[in-house]
Amino acid sequence: MSSSIALATERIADRCDQLLILLSDQVLVTADQLKALVELAGEGNACASFKNTLGPPAIFSAPLFPSLLTLSEAVGAKQLLLNSDYTVRKMRLDAAAWDIDTPEDLERLTDASAYIFGN
Repeated sequence: MSSSIALATERIADRCDQLLILLSDQVLVTADQLKALVELAGEGNACASFKNTLGPPAIFSAPLFPSLLTLSEAVGAKQLLLNSDYTVRKMRLDAAAWDIDTPEDLERLTDASAYIFGN
């Protein structure tokens, strides 16, 4: 994933002020939630907070682009979200905790509320 982030950053760095990273298998994240994350970021950085961690969707501002170009494969962009040298606004987004990695995950999506909240 770090190589994909580096490639995206390389392609947009001279044309954009921010980069939104969203995983394609985070199917429960809504457009309204993404809009709220964009608003929260303003001109800076923001990410989802879920299950006692931080992760995508995440918005990185241009000052972090050089770091995105040289991410470690083992840690990825999460190291930037956790780095106290950077201001990263956090938005609770439980839907981001659920992604589709297995056929069983997909089957569990038949009832999204049970999938998210375990009911």
